[in-house]
Amino acid sequence: MIRAHKELIHTLRGVAGNISAQRVQLISSQIEIVLEEDQLLPNKMLIELKEALNEVMKGINEPQKRSQWSKTPDQMTFDPQKLKRISETIIKRFKSK
Repeated sequence: MIRAHKELIHTLRGVAGNISAQRVQLISSQIEIVLEEDQLLPNKMLIELKEALNEVMKGINEPQKRSQWSKTPDQMTFDPQKLKRISETIIKRFKSK
């Protein structure tokens, strides 16, 4: 299960980097470090990640509110719904452990 968490967070960090979602990338990197060190993940980190993901999703749905990243939807090479599914899966899995 921990390996799956690590893989999901690593994927999320990569996607965040690809779309310049800097806050998501930073928080994902911090979570990845905690998981690699086999430490308990503070709930605060999950809350921060969820907030950052919500901000990105708002930016995808409402480009005028985009604040932490700069690519326009036509420049993005990812599926926003896939990002949403990945982020929801990460939050659910970490909350269930």
